[in-house]
Amino acid sequence: RHLHPMLDAGPEPRSGPVPTVQDGTSAAEQFAELEFDRYDDFNILARRIGELSSDLSEIHHELEQVLVSARHSSLQVQNLTRRLRVGIGKVRMVPVGQLFARFSRLARKVADEAGKHVAVELEGEQVEIDNAVIDRIAEPLTHLVQNAVHHGIEGSDHRRMIGKNAVGTLRFAAFAKGRRVRLEIEDDGVGIDVDQLRRRAVELGFRRPEQVDGMDDSEALDLIYLPGLTTTRKATAAAGRGVGMDAVRHSVARLGGEVSAETELGGGTKFTLELPVSLLVTEALVVRVGTSTFALPLPQIDSVVHIFEQDLQVPENGGEATRAVFEDRSWDLLRVADRLGVESSGPDAELPDLVAFAALVRRPTPTALLVDEVVGLEELVVKPLGPFLEGVRFCSGATLDTQGRILLMLDLASLISDEVSAFPSAPTTPVALPEAPPRLLLVDDSLSVRRVLGRALQRHGYEVQTARDGAEALELLLDLPFDGVITDLEMPRMSGYELIEDLRNRASTRDTPVWVVTTRAGARHADLARNLGAVGYLAKPVDSDLLIEQLESVLRSGPEDGA
Repeated sequence: RHLHPMLDAGPEPRSGPVPTVQDGTSAAEQFAELEFDRYDDFNILARRIGELSSDLSEIHHELEQVLVSARHSSLQVQNLTRRLRVGIGKVRMVPVGQLFARFSRLARKVADEAGKHVAVELEGEQVEIDNAVIDRIAEPLTHLVQNAVHHGIEGSDHRRMIGKNAVGTLRFAAFAKGRRVRLEIEDDGVGIDVDQLRRRAVELGFRRPEQVDGMDDSEALDLIYLPGLTTTRKATAAAGRGVGMDAVRHSVARLGGEVSAETELGGGTKFTLELPVSLLVTEALVVRVGTSTFALPLPQIDSVVHIFEQDLQVPENGGEATRAVFEDRSWDLLRVADRLGVESSGPDAELPDLVAFAALVRRPTPTALLVDEVVGLEELVVKPLGPFLEGVRFCSGATLDTQGRILLMLDLASLISDEVSAFPSAPTTPVALPEAPPRLLLVDDSLSVRRVLGRALQRHGYEVQTARDGAEALELLLDLPFDGVITDLEMPRMSGYELIEDLRNRASTRDTPVWVVTTRAGARHADLARNLGAVGYLAKPVDSDLLIEQLESVLRSGPEDGA
């Protein structure tokens, strides 16, 4: 039977020749001729390179997304950190009136003890300042207040005789200046005799006669900051206390601040303290000295200039220039590299006549700090060096810059003013300095012991400062030198044993004698204290006569008798 023609025709023939396996031609050759993908070594390599390029493009795209996410997260962390820092800063801020109230009471107490009448005036009590600044400025202000009442303000009878109000005036004022606070302590007393300052500086060998003759009154007034210089012949426990204005300036400088004085003979004296509002963040000038990078506290720097050859004042007898002229005035030159004992590499700049970069500092003396390069300005969080590095000269702290490098913050006051107190042309006959009373640190968590024992020591001519435990004692020892330490054993935060051990591990306090006063009278406790380095061990209740005898044998003995 015949089917339909369309069904019976079978498959339609293909156009063109149909490939067949011919004699002498391999299947691989026939496979290659069909223009399929080639699988020889070259084509495999080319395909792998193409795949790798495609993978790299994909990875690059993913990395871009990761970086965008990381930048977003970084900004979030920065904003969170900034808000946290601002929040912490607000919590730490307190009205300066709290500080004024404390020293108002002190001024009235000192005036009553001295038999004087003093009225206290307050201004700017609502200005806010970091509580940490208040704690660290308390000791310098104590010194200024006691000096103002004892040495500045006259007695009532004398004031009436010279036409003044019988009641003296002591004024505390505070003014906000952006990120700075200006504190003023002013009295209407006798003022400071700058001519007497000049004479005392020569008598004590701090300055040569020709040096003081060329000083104007403002430069002569800065002599009060020389260590050991005093216009009084004898320091007392009430005023002076063996602590000079150099200690005040050093304490203020460690905060990144400045102290200045104005006086009028017969009209009174005003001390001005420029302080940072907060210690959380400090503006700093980052500089390069040799191969090292340091930070300079920006509030103490007046300006930054270039120094060229024509700016230098070369001595007539030749040698290295020690002064330069900027802004129509002469500045002392201080090469920071020489001061720090590093090798200067010179300024890295294209200006051919450039000698150095200079940071101009007006206090305590007009000085140009020479550095190799000014890197830039940064806001930094400065931390104390800690007990291991506390003896590093010219440094007030350490910080991390924006690139994660550790920078030392230089203490400009000590960098500029760390000078020899005598000169070759000073008088050959030695001048005896006023003998300051030995300073003792009494450490005990008992208020009654601190009061009773402290008064007994003061009656015997010792200057006494107290601390409630070993941790507070260490903070005081970082700021002030002490001739001896008297400590209890059982105290919160840090025991007496830990305090003695810490003192013996520090270079600055290794030779400071320590006496232990405790209720633990056992031989085991005493032996441990002596093994740690205590020179005396007394049981409570304390025999003050025995303690005084031991103190006298060590602190006031001659070189042949001393322990």
